[in-house]
Amino acid sequence: MTIPLNVNDTVPSAPAITINQTILQLDGNTAIFKDEYLDIGDSTGGLGIIFTLVAFPFQPESIILVRNSLVQRQNTDFFVDGNIVTLVSALGATDTLKISYFSVTGVSSYSARGTIIAYGGTVIPSGFISCDGVTAYSQTTYAALYAWLGLNLPSLILSTVGTISFTLKSTFVTLYVGGVLQTVQSIIKT
Repeated sequence: MTIPLNVNDTVPSAPAITINQTILQLDGNTAIFKDEYLDIGDSTGGLGIIFTLVAFPFQPESIILVRNSLVQRQNTDFFVDGNIVTLVSALGATDTLKISYFSVTGVSSYSARGTIIAYGGTVIPSGFISCDGVTAYSQTTYAALYAWLGLNLPSLILSTVGTISFTLKSTFVTLYVGGVLQTVQSIIKT
Protein backbone atom coordinates (compact mmCIF):
# COMPACT_ATOMS: atom_id res chain seq x y z
CA MET A 1 0.00 0.00 0.00
CA THR A 2 1.37 3.41 -0.96
CA ILE A 3 0.57 6.43 1.18
CA PRO A 4 0.47 9.60 -0.91
CA LEU A 5 2.34 12.61 0.42
CA ASN A 6 0.60 15.89 0.92
CA VAL A 7 2.37 18.91 -0.57
CA ASN A 8 2.93 20.18 2.98
CA ASP A 9 4.47 16.90 4.22
CA THR A 10 8.22 16.81 4.69
CA VAL A 11 10.31 13.74 4.11
CA PRO A 12 13.31 13.38 6.41
CA SER A 13 16.54 13.16 4.52
CA ALA A 14 19.50 10.94 5.28
CA PRO A 15 22.72 12.67 6.34
CA ALA A 16 25.07 13.41 3.47
CA ILE A 17 28.32 11.59 4.19
CA THR A 18 31.03 11.69 1.55
CA ILE A 19 33.87 9.20 1.70
CA ASN A 20 36.53 10.41 -0.67
CA GLN A 21 39.65 8.55 0.39
CA THR A 22 40.42 5.02 1.49
CA ILE A 23 43.22 3.92 3.83
CA LEU A 24 44.41 0.32 3.83
CA GLN A 25 47.46 -1.84 4.43
CA LEU A 26 49.74 -2.54 1.43
CA ASP A 27 52.66 -4.88 2.04
CA GLY A 28 52.74 -3.84 5.71
CA ASN A 29 52.54 -0.10 4.91
CA THR A 30 49.59 2.14 5.64
CA ALA A 31 48.48 3.45 2.24
CA ILE A 32 45.86 5.88 1.01
CA PHE A 33 43.92 5.71 -2.25
CA LYS A 34 44.15 9.05 -4.06
CA ASP A 35 42.07 10.50 -6.86
CA GLU A 36 43.46 13.62 -8.53
CA TYR A 37 41.49 15.59 -11.11
CA LEU A 38 43.65 17.54 -13.54
CA ASP A 39 43.32 19.57 -16.71
CA ILE A 40 45.73 21.20 -19.15
CA GLY A 41 46.18 24.17 -16.77
CA ASP A 42 47.74 21.83 -14.18
CA SER A 43 50.48 20.67 -16.57
CA THR A 44 53.97 21.92 -17.33
CA GLY A 45 55.79 21.89 -20.67
CA GLY A 46 58.39 19.46 -21.88
CA LEU A 47 58.52 16.64 -24.37
CA GLY A 48 55.05 15.52 -23.27
CA ILE A 49 52.32 16.90 -21.09
CA ILE A 50 53.68 16.66 -17.54
CA PHE A 51 51.67 16.52 -14.30
CA THR A 52 53.08 16.51 -10.78
CA LEU A 53 51.03 14.36 -8.39
CA VAL A 54 50.40 15.42 -4.80
CA ALA A 55 52.01 12.22 -3.49
CA PHE A 56 54.29 9.43 -4.70
CA PRO A 57 52.47 6.35 -6.02
CA PHE A 58 53.15 3.13 -4.07
CA GLN A 59 53.39 1.13 -7.29
CA PRO A 60 53.58 3.35 -10.38
CA GLU A 61 52.41 0.49 -12.60
CA SER A 62 49.09 0.45 -10.72
CA ILE A 63 48.15 4.04 -11.64
CA ILE A 64 44.82 4.36 -13.41
CA LEU A 65 44.39 7.29 -15.77
CA VAL A 66 40.88 8.09 -17.05
CA ARG A 67 40.25 10.80 -19.61
CA ASN A 68 36.95 12.71 -19.84
CA SER A 69 35.88 10.06 -22.36
CA LEU A 70 35.75 7.71 -19.33
CA VAL A 71 38.09 5.36 -21.15
CA GLN A 72 40.86 3.92 -19.00
CA ARG A 73 44.20 4.48 -20.72
CA GLN A 74 46.81 1.75 -20.98
CA ASN A 75 50.25 2.45 -19.57
CA THR A 76 51.51 3.13 -23.11
CA ASP A 77 49.63 6.46 -23.08
CA PHE A 78 51.65 7.77 -20.12
CA PHE A 79 54.67 6.97 -18.01
CA VAL A 80 55.54 7.63 -14.38
CA ASP A 81 58.76 8.72 -12.70
CA GLY A 82 58.37 9.31 -8.96
CA ASN A 83 55.36 11.61 -8.64
CA ILE A 84 55.64 12.90 -12.23
CA VAL A 85 53.16 11.61 -14.82
CA THR A 86 53.97 12.36 -18.48
CA LEU A 87 51.28 11.90 -21.12
CA VAL A 88 52.41 10.60 -24.48
CA SER A 89 49.20 11.51 -26.32
CA ALA A 90 47.82 15.02 -26.84
CA LEU A 91 45.42 16.59 -24.36
CA GLY A 92 42.73 18.97 -25.59
CA ALA A 93 42.07 22.37 -24.01
CA THR A 94 38.85 21.13 -22.37
CA ASP A 95 40.00 17.59 -21.51
CA THR A 96 40.12 16.54 -17.88
CA LEU A 97 41.98 13.62 -16.35
CA LYS A 98 41.34 11.53 -13.27
CA ILE A 99 44.50 9.86 -11.99
CA SER A 100 43.97 7.24 -9.28
CA TYR A 101 46.74 5.57 -7.27
CA PHE A 102 47.84 4.28 -3.87
CA SER A 103 50.42 6.21 -1.86
CA VAL A 104 52.16 5.38 1.42
CA THR A 105 53.53 8.89 2.01
CA GLY A 106 51.95 11.22 4.58
CA VAL A 107 48.63 9.39 5.00
CA SER A 108 47.34 11.60 7.81
CA SER A 109 48.18 14.83 5.97
CA TYR A 110 45.74 14.20 3.09
CA SER A 111 42.56 15.03 4.92
CA ALA A 112 40.85 18.11 6.24
CA ARG A 113 39.03 17.99 9.57
CA GLY A 114 35.81 16.01 9.25
CA THR A 115 36.91 13.89 6.27
CA ILE A 116 35.52 10.39 6.67
CA ILE A 117 37.72 7.60 5.36
CA ALA A 118 37.18 3.86 4.95
CA TYR A 119 39.86 2.12 7.03
CA GLY A 120 40.87 -1.51 6.89
CA GLY A 121 43.90 -1.41 9.18
CA THR A 122 44.21 -2.54 12.78
CA VAL A 123 45.78 0.60 14.29
CA ILE A 124 44.01 3.89 13.57
CA PRO A 125 46.45 6.48 12.14
CA SER A 126 47.38 9.50 14.21
CA GLY A 127 44.96 12.39 13.66
CA PHE A 128 41.89 10.17 13.18
CA ILE A 129 39.28 8.59 15.46
CA SER A 130 36.93 5.69 14.79
CA CYS A 131 33.28 6.04 13.79
CA ASP A 132 32.43 2.83 15.65
CA GLY A 133 29.24 3.71 17.56
CA VAL A 134 30.86 2.65 20.85
CA THR A 135 33.92 4.70 21.79
CA ALA A 136 33.30 7.85 23.86
CA TYR A 137 35.64 10.71 22.93
CA SER A 138 36.49 13.67 25.15
CA GLN A 139 34.83 16.92 24.13
CA THR A 140 37.91 18.68 25.50
CA THR A 141 40.54 16.58 23.68
CA TYR A 142 38.58 16.68 20.40
CA ALA A 143 37.05 20.14 20.86
CA ALA A 144 37.83 21.29 17.29
CA LEU A 145 36.24 18.18 15.73
CA TYR A 146 33.26 18.33 18.09
CA ALA A 147 32.65 21.98 17.14
CA TRP A 148 33.09 21.17 13.44
CA LEU A 149 30.58 18.31 13.70
CA GLY A 150 28.10 20.56 15.48
CA LEU A 151 28.23 23.04 12.59
CA ASN A 152 28.64 20.73 9.60
CA LEU A 153 27.49 17.20 10.37
CA PRO A 154 25.56 17.00 13.66
CA SER A 155 23.75 13.84 12.50
CA LEU A 156 27.02 11.88 12.83
CA ILE A 157 27.01 12.35 16.61
CA LEU A 158 25.25 9.34 18.14
CA SER A 159 25.22 10.59 21.72
CA THR A 160 26.78 13.03 24.16
CA VAL A 161 27.34 12.95 27.91
CA GLY A 162 26.82 16.56 28.98
CA THR A 163 29.95 18.51 28.13
CA ILE A 164 32.22 15.55 28.84
CA SER A 165 32.16 13.18 25.87
CA PHE A 166 30.55 12.27 22.56
CA THR A 167 30.14 9.05 20.56
CA LEU A 168 30.03 8.93 16.76
CA LYS A 169 27.57 6.79 14.82
CA SER A 170 28.89 3.54 13.46
CA THR A 171 29.69 3.92 9.76
CA PHE A 172 31.00 1.17 7.51
CA VAL A 173 32.12 1.02 3.89
CA THR A 174 31.96 -2.02 1.64
CA LEU A 175 34.99 -2.58 -0.63
CA TYR A 176 36.39 -5.25 -2.91
CA VAL A 177 39.68 -6.47 -1.45
CA GLY A 178 41.46 -9.14 -3.47
CA GLY A 179 38.24 -9.91 -5.33
CA VAL A 180 36.32 -10.43 -2.08
CA LEU A 181 33.60 -8.08 -0.86
CA GLN A 182 34.51 -6.86 2.65
CA THR A 183 33.08 -4.32 5.06
CA VAL A 184 35.52 -2.00 6.82
CA GLN A 185 35.18 0.59 9.58
CA SER A 186 35.22 4.33 8.89
CA ILE A 187 37.46 6.85 10.62
CA ILE A 188 37.22 10.65 10.74
CA LYS A 189 39.99 13.26 10.62
CA THR A 190 40.23 15.20 13.86
